[in-house]
Amino acid sequence: MLLVKIFRIVKDYWKLIFSVAVPLLLLPLILYVGTQESKCAFVILWMALYFVFEPVPIPVTATLPLILFPILGILKSSEVGQIYFVDTNVLTIGSLIMAAAVEYCNLHRRIALRILLLIGTSMRLLVAGFIVSSMFLSMWMMNTACSAMMVPIVDAIVDELEKDLKESETSPDKFEIQADNSVLEENYNVRNGKYYLLRKALLLSVAYSATCGGTGTIIGTGGNLVLVGMLDTYLDHNPITFSNWMYYNIPGMILCAIAVFIVLQLVVVGCRKKENEEEKSVIKKVIKNKYQELGTISNHEVTILIIYILLILTWFFRDPRFIDGWIILTSDRKNISNTVPVLIACMLLFLIPIHPWKRGTKKPLLDWKTAEKKVPLGYIFLFGSGFAIAAGTQASGLSIWIANNLSSLNVLSPVVIVFVLCLVTSFFTEIIINTSMATILLPIVYNVALAVDVHPLYLMLPVTISTSFAFMLPVGNPPCAIVYQAGNLKTSDLVKPGIVLNFICVGLQLLMINTWGAFIYDFQPLKNVNSTEVNIQ
Repeated sequence: MLLVKIFRIVKDYWKLIFSVAVPLLLLPLILYVGTQESKCAFVILWMALYFVFEPVPIPVTATLPLILFPILGILKSSEVGQIYFVDTNVLTIGSLIMAAAVEYCNLHRRIALRILLLIGTSMRLLVAGFIVSSMFLSMWMMNTACSAMMVPIVDAIVDELEKDLKESETSPDKFEIQADNSVLEENYNVRNGKYYLLRKALLLSVAYSATCGGTGTIIGTGGNLVLVGMLDTYLDHNPITFSNWMYYNIPGMILCAIAVFIVLQLVVVGCRKKENEEEKSVIKKVIKNKYQELGTISNHEVTILIIYILLILTWFFRDPRFIDGWIILTSDRKNISNTVPVLIACMLLFLIPIHPWKRGTKKPLLDWKTAEKKVPLGYIFLFGSGFAIAAGTQASGLSIWIANNLSSLNVLSPVVIVFVLCLVTSFFTEIIINTSMATILLPIVYNVALAVDVHPLYLMLPVTISTSFAFMLPVGNPPCAIVYQAGNLKTSDLVKPGIVLNFICVGLQLLMINTWGAFIYDFQPLKNVNSTEVNIQ
């Protein structure tokens, strides 16, 4: 009985027990070792355990550097506070506001439905259509929002197919041909099973392609922004620009999307499924009706689309490297970052009215209440904690200590190190949100790069992309969690295609970084080049 009571107490209060036990167990790092390096390790290990087990919300864990770094004498309060509101974090806020405007006017739904109509309405083309539309949208907005928007479209299509099937099989003509109700019911179950597979394939295509699409741009997912912010901290000159990120990652993103399509056809849909003309017409009718429900494109949608296109062009041509960008017009290339254009675009959203020529109240393209709801405060703390850890490892000397202790790894080929790091990252990110994973892992990877004498970007870039390759479990990947709940899927439904995609996408990333990546970036060891003069083609 006593053991049962203890078990119940632990079960009810495990979060509190765990929250207290972690810092107490790590306390010897401060009391016994007592160096600046061990104090920084204390903070990082505390955060890592909290990120994995979540005894408190992740954004709350992300505030630990604000509390502990000043107390332990690693950084001043003013220094840590500034890190939490660096340029990259402001870029994140602006990007989320732009995505909120796209959602607010329903432009994302119009784009998705239009892509589905253009690609085709057969079973296989429908899967391809959802992959393309989800991938494209998640390049510019949060993949969670993209998945949440696409799921109702999947449900509408499959529900209409099942409804059409029921009506056709219960019509008087059908009973004349097939009067045996048991046979009719058996046929319906078989056909309904087919639509279950279709629903599963479409839902998985949404989750997987939204996950892949987030790798295509800097603003596509949180891990990308963490990398950019950390490189700003570590290097005098950040080698990544908006344009060369797209040069490198879009080809890999497309290859991963093709892999998603092939794996879903082999594992879920089945290669021998016959296409049915009646089903094609039903699918086309549903998508067309959904598209028509949106009406003609409004002035609201057109204006936001124009602003977004101009913003992307401004980002892309700021410093494209293959030609002189508009940044050369300024006195110093560092004066204007990608943050300035996005904040100008956000300002226009609140200034320009939806109907500028109508009298009366001039409602803006986006109101502040809507923007506030769509911009999670937790993201700011989460990204800021990553940049604070990067600064803390340098200020405390922990980065040098790690690099010295990992110097024995230089006997391994850099290709092997990349593969192992990417594979380990892709499996760990199944249980840890990719932004949290990048926050903890990238400072270590940076020091691994210094230890093995390669440019940090050679390891950090593929590892960052691999933090998005969480295809197997709903725990660490919000798009997978959304479709898991919406489709009432089993964990095995995600694991079977997901584990194959994990290995394929890691393999593709290994191929990309050693071929196309070597062409886009010059991966010279930092000790052989001036960190302010990293040559980018």
